[in-house]
Amino acid sequence: HGGFVLGLALIGPISLEAVSEAASLPSIPAPAPSDAASLAASIDGVNLEEVDGLGDLPEDAQVLIAALARLQVLAHGESLPLGAEGVLLVTEGAVAVRPTNAEIGAARVSAGGIVAARGSLSDLLPLRVVGDAAETRVAIWQGDQIADVLSVYPWVVDELRMIADRLQARAGAGFGALGQRLDDSLREAVYERMDVRVFSPGELVVGKGKAPPGVILVAWGDIVQSDGEQEEHFGAGEFVFASNVMSATLAPGDVRAGARGALAMYAPRSVAHELMMSVPPLLEILA
Repeated sequence: HGGFVLGLALIGPISLEAVSEAASLPSIPAPAPSDAASLAASIDGVNLEEVDGLGDLPEDAQVLIAALARLQVLAHGESLPLGAEGVLLVTEGAVAVRPTNAEIGAARVSAGGIVAARGSLSDLLPLRVVGDAAETRVAIWQGDQIADVLSVYPWVVDELRMIADRLQARAGAGFGALGQRLDDSLREAVYERMDVRVFSPGELVVGKGKAPPGVILVAWGDIVQSDGEQEEHFGAGEFVFASNVMSATLAPGDVRAGARGALAMYAPRSVAHELMMSVPPLLEILA
C-alpha cells in the first residue's frame, strides 16, 4: 500500500471517479506457463510425475530427462535389447521383459511402467523387451546420458535399482525348473508371493546347524553350501533349502553367496507351504 500511496503522490491528485473507473477495469491474467515447459515433463502423453522412480525427480530434472528420451515403436513380437545402463518407459501398449538370450517371460510391463537394467550386482543379467501389443511405444534412455543426470539424485537411482533387481530376479529364476515346467501364469503366481533379496559376495545366508528361514530361489550369481570338505553350488533357477523346508531339517553347513554375490527370490516357510498347495507342480519341483 505504501508503494501505491507514493505513486499517487508522484503523479499528482487523482479524482475518486478515476480511481473507481480504474478499479472497474478487467484485471490482466497472469501469463500462463509456456506450452514447451508444461509439456516437457511428459513423454508421449505419459506424465513423468506419475512414473515410478522418475516421479521423484525435481521438475527441472524431469524436463531434462524428457528431452533426452528417444521414442521408438515396437511391433508385436519385436525385440529390443536394453543396455547395461538403460532405462525404458512404456508409453503405449505393453512389453514382455525377457533375458537377452532366452524366451522365458519374466514380467509384463504396460503403459506408464518402467524397465531398468542396472541392478545391485555388478555382474548384470542382460535384459530385453519384446512388444506385447499390436503396437507398442516406448521412450528409451541408453548409455551414460541418463546415468549422468541421475547421479545427483541417489534416491531415484536406488528406486530404479530396485525395479531392475525385481525384473532381473524374475528373468533369472525362470532358467531352472520353474521356466521348464510352469506356464507364465503359474510362474507369476509364485513370483508374486516371493521377495527379492540381494546378497553381497561371501555374505552368510544361513550358518551351519541353523534352521533355514524359508526357500531361496537363486536368480543370478550363485549361493554355495559348504560343510568344510565339500561344496555345493546353486545357480540361476535353482532352489536352496527346498528339502530343509519340507523336512524341517537344519543346514548341514554354512551357506554363503558366491564370489559374484547373488540375486535371489525368497519365501518364508509359511509362504512356501502355501505356494505348494496353491501351485501343485511346485511341490513336485521342490521335492
